[in-house]
Amino acid sequence: MNNLPLTFLLITSSITTSLVDTRSADKLLNQAIAEYHEALNTTPPQKKTLGFRRAEHLFDQVLTNFGINNVALYINMGNAALQGEHIGQAILAYRRALAITPRHAKAQKNLEHAREHLPSWVPRPQPNTLLDTFFFWRTALPSAALTLIASLCFAISCILIAISICWKHLWARNCSVISMAAWLALLVVSTANQWDPISNNAVVTTPQAIARAADSAGAPIRFAEPLPAGTEVKVLEQRADWARIQIANGHDAWVRLSSLTFVDPNQI
Repeated sequence: MNNLPLTFLLITSSITTSLVDTRSADKLLNQAIAEYHEALNTTPPQKKTLGFRRAEHLFDQVLTNFGINNVALYINMGNAALQGEHIGQAILAYRRALAITPRHAKAQKNLEHAREHLPSWVPRPQPNTLLDTFFFWRTALPSAALTLIASLCFAISCILIAISICWKHLWARNCSVISMAAWLALLVVSTANQWDPISNNAVVTTPQAIARAADSAGAPIRFAEPLPAGTEVKVLEQRADWARIQIANGHDAWVRLSSLTFVDPNQI
């Protein structure tokens, strides 16, 4: 497996807690970086893998214990996880980095590299959909913000139309067309996000997940092989400790909810 370089980041720019917390996070981050570099310089394969896993754990602690949401830190964690042979955690980390900055080149490249370690039969999400091509910014704002902006554009359009009718101002009519077009675009994106919620994205992070036809341990097995760690899914429904998922080829199944980790860290 190729060695992946650490991505430079300033931890202090991501932490808004007290100075004590900042120092604690800096100390933990330095430990993670030291473990990573030590693993890079280790020759025995088993020790090398364990070193990367320790670095992954420390990067994860920095992220979870201090409420940090940092692209570079997620990439570093993904790199450590990938070289520690934790494919599921690596793909999850890169997906979380891309959730913050959707078109981050390094995160996307590393994600594609991590996907190559999955069995060939595991379907991968298709990039560059038509919606993402024309509305690549749709993941930059939450759906509530998009809906609010769309409402403002509609209100502005109505005001401009009224001005153009009452006072015959050509500029008002032209601006109303632009505002109405923006409203329609935002409406399409907001509706699409509701039908395809980003918050429902998840990754299999246990060694494997047995997919079944129903939410029962006795239900028939849905696929010939268990879903391996790193399989990217959409959660369609949750029922007790089960989740109905859809994999990238459109097939659905039920798996244990505990086998999944949501891309959105705040999603339960």
